[in-house]
Amino acid sequence: MQAFYFPNTTTGTIWSRQGARSFLDTHPTIVGPVDIVMRSHFGKRRSGYALTPALTPPNNSPSEIGDMVRKAGQKSVLHLFYKTKLQLGTYLTALGNFLKKG
Repeated sequence: MQAFYFPNTTTGTIWSRQGARSFLDTHPTIVGPVDIVMRSHFGKRRSGYALTPALTPPNNSPSEIGDMVRKAGQKSVLHLFYKTKLQLGTYLTALGNFLKKG
């Protein structure tokens, strides 16, 4: 089924050669977490799909990002504002794609 909001993890990804090439051409250098870059890429193109149930479920491995947040302690208001701003566009794109699906 079409995924209007790409998952917050990359436990398993299936690519077509054309899809992988499009992603690499658009993002020759990944700056930041790859799942966030992939979420934006697939959301803008309305080209992400999800398999249910997942072929590769999460194995509950520790998250490097989660560890960094825990080590940093409480998040600052500025960090929360930045994260919200960053994700808001993705949420709105997912909603718009869902509404256009017909």
